[in-house]
Amino acid sequence: MATPYLEDDESVVLATENIRVRSTPYQALILTNRRVLLVRTEGEKISAEEFLIADLRSALVSQAAKDDPTLLLSYVTPRAEARRESIAFLGSPDKPRKDEVREWAKKLSDQLKPLPDEDTMPPPVPSQRAASPAGRSSSNPSVQP
Repeated sequence: MATPYLEDDESVVLATENIRVRSTPYQALILTNRRVLLVRTEGEKISAEEFLIADLRSALVSQAAKDDPTLLLSYVTPRAEARRESIAFLGSPDKPRKDEVREWAKKLSDQLKPLPDEDTMPPPVPSQRAASPAGRSSSNPSVQP
């Protein structure tokens, strides 16, 4: 469980209320310069879950015709497993939240570091010694064992 309190070098970028993750309601969603916090209160108890910005890979918007707008987060777990989380922004007919979700996706995307892909990665450095067809290396290809 994460702490809902900010670190000394952490600042709030964006915050909102009234969201749902899976079937669980959360009172607040907070974006800081280091993480995304899902904050829940039960009586006087406050708890939080977090996604570190460094672990996030993408932030997209989704909305089915009759559903609340949703922020789709793709992230990598500490065990290097790719996961997704859907965060629904609960609205009402008089207060649609699609523009708010778009703002969240934009702010999050601005903070994400792009992953290297094959087009931007430097080519591999060739080894100094070439391997022979039998799998043995040879510094003089004309000499056969």
